Amino acid sequence: MYYIGIDVGTGSVRACLSNYSGKIIKYSSHPLTTWSEYGTYFMQSTENIWNSVVLCIKDVVDGVSVDKIKGIGFDATCSLAVVDANHDPVTVCPFGKLHGLAYI
Repeated sequence: MYYIGIDVGTGSVRACLSNYSGKIIKYSSHPLTTWSEYGTYFMQSTENIWNSVVLCIKDVVDGVSVDKIKGIGFDATCSLAVVDANHDPVTVCPFGKLHGLAYI
């Protein structure tokens, strides 16, 4: 029986696969990009965060039978992903989209 833990931080997404006793079996980390082009605003891409989460999960479950995974925990320090009714990323940046990406 396994559990997945995911942590979205300022600089990266991390995930681990652990057993019932809490022993970490697998670990993965993927970096996040932060922009601060306007000095006081720090922005991240919703798509970058989501893609990093997906990559981390794929890494830690590789070779593990899905029926053996019994739970998932998710933690995010200050990340916020805003989506519309179609689940498409929506920018909350006062400047709209930059570099063709939605920022949060």
